Amino acid sequence: MSGIAAAAIASALPACTSTANVTEVYTSLDEDGFRRRNIFFTDSKKIVCIAEAGIGRDNVTLEITIRRVQSWDGARFVDDNIVTNYREENPTRTQGQPGKFALVLAPVKLTPDGRLVEDEDLAFQAGRYQCEVMLDGVLEGTAIFNVDFPSCPPVFITNGDTCQDFYKEGTVCPANGATGSPEPTCSCDQGKWACDT
Repeated sequence: MSGIAAAAIASALPACTSTANVTEVYTSLDEDGFRRRNIFFTDSKKIVCIAEAGIGRDNVTLEITIRRVQSWDGARFVDDNIVTNYREENPTRTQGQPGKFALVLAPVKLTPDGRLVEDEDLAFQAGRYQCEVMLDGVLEGTAIFNVDFPSCPPVFITNGDTCQDFYKEGTVCPANGATGSPEPTCSCDQGKWACDT
């Protein structure tokens, strides 16, 4: 190898190791990104936004934002612009493979005194969301995902159980679960299951 070629390679190495970039942004049911998808349901156990990024320098600011751009108002989906979750960190350098950085979407409720509190037993709000990833204040990647209403519960429905926010008002389902016998049925009525039993 000539001295000029060796010098060119040596001068390129510091540039490669002094960068930071986002290689992929996606959503998953788990923080490891093994169960990727872009359609979730109001009764999903977890919704996670994941950014894969190569960090080759110090003092990088990585920001992940989950923004709801459409919401269900009880009759239809309407446009929105609500930041539901946010994370900022100063990641350490990644070695070789990109690092994974996750932000979990938390189901929340509004308390009577106007505070938002997280509760894992709540439904995720139906709508369209956008996960946004920024490096040093510059948007580097996005992932769009939807939270839909499931058709029916997979298991036996108990008369009087809550269906509000999990299912559309007026939804009729088999009392014995989505794949159970079709009769009797239950309907989501004023936020509670009312069953023909």
